[in-house]
Amino acid sequence: MRKGLVVTLGVVALCIMASPGFSLAPVIACIPDIIISDAEQNTQTLDRNFFVFSQAINLDEMVRDDDATTKAALRWSFVETNPGNSILINGIAPLASPTPDTIKDPGASNLRAVSNWASFRNRLWSPVAGTLPFPNPGASSMTSTLQLYVSDGTSYTGQAILVRTVNTAAGATNPQLDAVVPQSQKSYPFTSGSEGWNWFDVSPTFPAPTRAATGGVLSMTKSAATTAPILFGAWESPQNPSIALKMRWGCILRARYRMTSSVNGHGCPGIRMQAIWTHVTQSGSTWIPDFLNQDFNDRVEVITNTYNVAGAIPFIEGREPGTSGKTYTILYYPQQTDKLMAPTAVVYITCGMLDTDTFNEDLGTLNVDQVDVDGIARPDVGRGTLVTANGFTTTNFTNWVRDVKKLDPSGTTTGLVATKSATNMVITVPEGNKLLEASFSSPMPGTPLKAGYYYRVLWTVNSTYTPGGNFLPAVRTSVIGTTFQWYAHKELEGGGSYSSIGTANTPFEQWVCAPSAAPPSTTATEPMQLRWEAYVLGIPNVVFNKNISGTVRCLGVLTEEFPPMP
Repeated sequence: MRKGLVVTLGVVALCIMASPGFSLAPVIACIPDIIISDAEQNTQTLDRNFFVFSQAINLDEMVRDDDATTKAALRWSFVETNPGNSILINGIAPLASPTPDTIKDPGASNLRAVSNWASFRNRLWSPVAGTLPFPNPGASSMTSTLQLYVSDGTSYTGQAILVRTVNTAAGATNPQLDAVVPQSQKSYPFTSGSEGWNWFDVSPTFPAPTRAATGGVLSMTKSAATTAPILFGAWESPQNPSIALKMRWGCILRARYRMTSSVNGHGCPGIRMQAIWTHVTQSGSTWIPDFLNQDFNDRVEVITNTYNVAGAIPFIEGREPGTSGKTYTILYYPQQTDKLMAPTAVVYITCGMLDTDTFNEDLGTLNVDQVDVDGIARPDVGRGTLVTANGFTTTNFTNWVRDVKKLDPSGTTTGLVATKSATNMVITVPEGNKLLEASFSSPMPGTPLKAGYYYRVLWTVNSTYTPGGNFLPAVRTSVIGTTFQWYAHKELEGGGSYSSIGTANTPFEQWVCAPSAAPPSTTATEPMQLRWEAYVLGIPNVVFNKNISGTVRCLGVLTEEFPPMP
């Protein structure tokens, strides 16, 4: 989304208003925003103006309830806060004067009593009574703000969505169809400076680029004076819980960065983007990650490298931002738990310069022009197209490649076990080990992905972890370009307890937006590999002040492909 075209597709308001037993209140997932169009009812000669979106969303897929209430017994209702009384759902009008009691028991206004599917109608533009064609509404679009509620009879939860009605002219070449669209969470155009984003680096361990937040951009510059083998620094979104991003159950967070660079080609510095779920704590006037909280451990990372190793590894033209600009996307689906919505837990995203090119003099400026963040309702497993080539979907790991190494000369791999079989991959780390890594990679040649498509990699894993015992090493899953130009990782930090891999088979779900195409193809990336690994960094036995040891196993992997989402 370019500067000046900021459109808020949704307003997220997760309100938990409940009786003293609110901990058992139903939990609403990532309900999408709705677009109602008449395009499906149009003909080439007559604009029928029938603004109905039948079976837009499945209510049962949008909620979970941890007590004994079945989904069929949950009660759904809604309030239209703006403009008021324009939308019907399942033929039912919004609650006129909502109170806690009428939300808990909406009676005849219970949407779920009609159907588990929610059908939307704009009754101002498409009256309940009458004969088609209805009068032309005389407007191109209107937007309504709705607050949906779900109750188990004693407690309830609400979430706001937008419903946009679009009047599509008869015979339109590219008509707007009925659609569910991701909810906008945050939009940062940086027109007023950093807008709460903070700078982070680890200088002098690694030199940092110079940076600025002026002129409507966040900038990072590597100049001749800062040329170094490795240079790192990053802008981080706000971590204050009152303004920071928050996660919701069943929601895929999508951050899209509009960027430019002062340099075209492989001389442009590299880029690293992250999404991190963590507890935060206040330190003076600022908020920082709470590294003493065991729940700190779930993040994703996407790296775009721009080096060209003397021609041996071809630079992928156009993957750098360049002076004309490019949009980069990261997708984040954390391990699912009620802790996602803890008051002190936030998500923050980053955009940094990570330049590891020791072969060329990468110099120049990276500009972050705008960042838009929205939430996508997670599709059920099986909704995508299965990717079966080269181990991207398998329960047989015979052909996967094992690698065990020290991450530093002072490291040790004594006692480390990394084995594979037709049914699993197993990594065991004994206490006392440090600075080590064990990994398994899918067979070569890798599988090219469709540029810009979304991919779900669903790993089935388990471990020896039990609460109160030692903590597992860091676990990472990756999609990696075989030209070393692009990486996408998801990992659980070693020492954390939140979403720790349990003794039962557990889904470990990674979402990836494929990078731009690789020459000479105009549609596909370079070949890609999957990788599963465990590692330990730092002081022996101590990561976040916890003992690190244990066994992690992978029993299968399934990869699905999805077209780019709106």
